[in-house]
Amino acid sequence: MNVLKFPLHIEIKITNKCNLKCLHCISSAGRVYKKELSKKEIFKIIEEAKKEKAFTIGITGGEPFLRNDIFEIIDKIYNSGLELIITTNGTLVNKSILERIKNKVSLIRISIDHFERTKHDYFRGVKGSFQKTISSIRLIQKYKDYFQLTTMTVISNFNFKNIRKIINFLEKLGVKSANIFLFVPGGRGKKRKDEFNLSCEQIKLFCELIKKEKQNRKKITIHASNPLMSILEDKDRFSRCPAAFTSCFITENGDVLPCPYFYSNKNKKDSIKKTKLKNIWLKSPRFIALRKEENLGLKCKKCDFKKTCFGGCRAGAFVEYNTIKKPDPMCWL
Repeated sequence: MNVLKFPLHIEIKITNKCNLKCLHCISSAGRVYKKELSKKEIFKIIEEAKKEKAFTIGITGGEPFLRNDIFEIIDKIYNSGLELIITTNGTLVNKSILERIKNKVSLIRISIDHFERTKHDYFRGVKGSFQKTISSIRLIQKYKDYFQLTTMTVISNFNFKNIRKIINFLEKLGVKSANIFLFVPGGRGKKRKDEFNLSCEQIKLFCELIKKEKQNRKKITIHASNPLMSILEDKDRFSRCPAAFTSCFITENGDVLPCPYFYSNKNKKDSIKKTKLKNIWLKSPRFIALRKEENLGLKCKKCDFKKTCFGGCRAGAFVEYNTIKKPDPMCWL
């Protein structure tokens, strides 16, 4: 298998500090950690990404706009010539912020998990978060000539029955792009595993519904970057998870992970505080293992879809079984 010499997309969690207390948060965000990445360390990542010709950098949290030097980081990425994506809960976005970043950001991703105010606030752990997020979306839409907007919705047993209503709500709100994700029980989400987990049958229904929504919606584009979608679509269509293949995730402490769902599987050796990102990308046993077909579960090795979904969510398997050598627990086959 050919391996890229460097990731095309790098997601950097610039702080664990957050003003919300989301019930599903994979990193249990809230307080600032003592050894979070310094501005100098983040700049070093950006400089390496520029040198190695990465395409995009994403910054996330926690809540990225709670970091005091956020605008310096944005300026550094912009001046590097890399495309910038910001993921935010939307509660802190205002006109002043948008004016400062309007020529420097390609995409803003905002989280919204329900069409009902009280239920969104419950899921996000803070009253009033829904209204602030909706106000931010409406404000960002006024800057459509400067950057794109997409929403991010986590689907769990909490809101599974309301998927269409959520999409309807977003469409009426004028949102043009919506990303729909499936709940993975990490961080605070572990405590809600029994409450939020979806059954394999529900996952199948989810994929069937999303397939129809993607085909039938005209005013809003639906994205569901789940490898299991390939089971219902063209089995020759490439839908492998990008983790360790084209993208990686860097924690607020500098640990490099294939994706944020591997948060509980940190390796102190895989730290940009100790070595270059390129070295980790090419030499880390964890990254190498994810790329090998031989590390798929036995059931996956025999599956007709192994070349397209490549075992589904490997992090999901790790969270459930503490190994990537098992099938995706969400797979219904």
